[in-house]
Amino acid sequence: MNIYSYGLMVNSNNVGIKDIKSNNLVIWPVPASENIYINETVKGISVFNNLGELVLKKSNTNFIDVHQLISGIYIITVQTEKGTFQKKTVISR
Repeated sequence: MNIYSYGLMVNSNNVGIKDIKSNNLVIWPVPASENIYINETVKGISVFNNLGELVLKKSNTNFIDVHQLISGIYIITVQTEKGTFQKKTVISR
């Protein structure tokens, strides 16, 4: 179907955007103060600060000790058998 508006033709057909499968990855507690737990079997965990710097990396565990990190917002990248996922979390003292 074509739509004309202000002298422009806009095609309203689907643009072919693929659905993104949601994951059931859960990270808790939020905010965290000592440990962060993950509900999946994990191959690797990387924690990045708000500057994008890698501040913590662990393998083959479903929890990480974060007591050495300062308060702030962090991005956690989790590698599982289902793929690689990113979640935001908060460390609070």
